[in-house]
Amino acid sequence: MREYHIKLPYREAQLDILLFNNADHRWIFTHNYLNRESEKINAKPSLTNKTCLVVDYNNGIVSEIEISMDIKKHDKRGKEYWLGMDISLGSHLFVEFKYEKKGELFKMKTILTGAGNRFDLDSLTESQLPLRPFEFPFPLKDRIENEHGIYKVPFLTNSNVESFFDFPAGYSK
Repeated sequence: MREYHIKLPYREAQLDILLFNNADHRWIFTHNYLNRESEKINAKPSLTNKTCLVVDYNNGIVSEIEISMDIKKHDKRGKEYWLGMDISLGSHLFVEFKYEKKGELFKMKTILTGAGNRFDLDSLTESQLPLRPFEFPFPLKDRIENEHGIYKVPFLTNSNVESFFDFPAGYSK
């Protein structure tokens, strides 16, 4: 199968569109968040987050979305190593949020953290959730609703302002 790849700047982010045919696409939004302690451009960031939103379209209709975040706290890195890898406690978190489509709504279904920890949200109580809103520094919705044919997924810009990746619910062939 031949695919076409289109790269576009998107606000402070990047949008890659993979066109498999005229009805099946994959849109990949990426944003690299940098939080610097100093206003200097070359200052080392204290916190970074690479956010990636993957949106799949089947037959012209959005069918799946998945968000991943690769979060690093640089001030905690370099404290402990194992087999040449930095395993410093609290310095790195990789997390994936998988959503399930229910009508015009995407509901967060599963959270995958680190090296294989899986949390099925339908089977957990609120006290068992792995991430609490006050502990998690990035905007995240557990429900993404269709707003007049557009879905909006929040992300934090480098100016510490909430912005959105937005994508259509569907399109004509």
